[in-house]
Amino acid sequence: MFLALLIKTLQCWCNTIKQHTITEKHNKKMELTLTEEDAAHWVYRGEGAANIVLSYTGSSPSYIGKVMRIRKSPRKESALQGVRNTLALTPHERLIWKDAHELISSSD
Repeated sequence: MFLALLIKTLQCWCNTIKQHTITEKHNKKMELTLTEEDAAHWVYRGEGAANIVLSYTGSSPSYIGKVMRIRKSPRKESALQGVRNTLALTPHERLIWKDAHELISSSD
């Protein structure tokens, strides 16, 4: 269920945000344009406090061995300082995850 929701989220991100940056070994970066069909080729590998990590499993030679790090929240922390009990998800993400009620909000 979680993997299906993650793929659904990635598909929605692909529809709204077409350019992503993939970090290669030795900190080289490359621009990547994703489509909805590409979501099936990226699998969840893990996450930390700030990012979700996906790895490529498709057959395109340019992406074999690549990992994509997707930021969970905006980089600007100054906008979040001093604010408590805010929703963890953006309005767009709340629409995507509306069926997973435990993800809509969280307590401090």
